[in-house]
Amino acid sequence: MSANVSKQECRELTKKINLIRKYIARAGQDENTCILLTWLSGMEKEINTGEAASVFGEYRKALDEILETYTPVLNGKKPLSKNVYKDCRGSAKARSVVEKEFERYCENNRNVDWFYRNGDSGQRYFCIVCDDETMEQQHTFCPDYVVSVKTKIWIIKTGERFSRTGGGTEKDSFSSPKFQYLVTYIRQNNLRGGFVRKDSESGGLFICQTGYRDETGGGWELLTEVF
Repeated sequence: MSANVSKQECRELTKKINLIRKYIARAGQDENTCILLTWLSGMEKEINTGEAASVFGEYRKALDEILETYTPVLNGKKPLSKNVYKDCRGSAKARSVVEKEFERYCENNRNVDWFYRNGDSGQRYFCIVCDDETMEQQHTFCPDYVVSVKTKIWIIKTGERFSRTGGGTEKDSFSSPKFQYLVTYIRQNNLRGGFVRKDSESGGLFICQTGYRDETGGGWELLTEVF
């Protein structure tokens, strides 16, 4: 076993394997789940014998993706009733942490009438044009969600985690111009909206509607205080 992989980490990975097996047992087996079970057995053997040390991170990432994306469906999780797509489950497609939490927030918020998950790119999806000198050439970006809140339409762009006290986070270097063009579009069309992110310290969802700043507190409000 590699010195970089502890026994505790191996136990945690084995727990995830057993949890997936339990979900599959509840859902019933077919050709695909049989292949998955065989793969899990091989992975478990490598973990127990120490052969998985070199690919441990890849295995952990794969198991986390299965748990977050597929097991809710195997486990019979109810569809999100406020998603405009009928019978759409919250983890039917890979989502970021912020997207998943935002969808759950909308689903459980009595003020939300419905929400639509936009595509990431392409002419068939709702796009906003960005023609800013900092971006060198004309671009489009797709806001992530259109949400109806008490019949008022909100346009939402989710982002990476951030820290309201200035901690380091991943950044989209074009966040600022995107935000400005989103705000302009919202004002021109008498809509509402903003950027939604998760505070890495408090765990809460925050929204910025004006005065965009990457990390520190100005402009960011708790989403629960907005809608």
